[in-house]
Amino acid sequence: MAAAGTPRVRFGHLWVDALTFDEALAAVEALVDHGRGGAVFTPNVDHVVLADRDPDFREAYRRADLSLCDGQPLRWTSGLLGTSSTT
Repeated sequence: MAAAGTPRVRFGHLWVDALTFDEALAAVEALVDHGRGGAVFTPNVDHVVLADRDPDFREAYRRADLSLCDGQPLRWTSGLLGTSSTT
């Protein structure tokens, strides 16, 4: 998950870090700099639907270090939910 205080938006069961492109790059660089690896997930509409049905998939997302929006539909929806996700 991104640094504490990072704004997040929820799509169904999935939480997505609401970062600009530059903030997302910085977050990935921070994972690399810490030298501990990490998991960066890129949820899209299909992932939101699958997470609704599959608890193991939800758990994998819960453990992700960073979750970055992948797809225009989620970007549009994040705006409707009050948090702009631009990655």
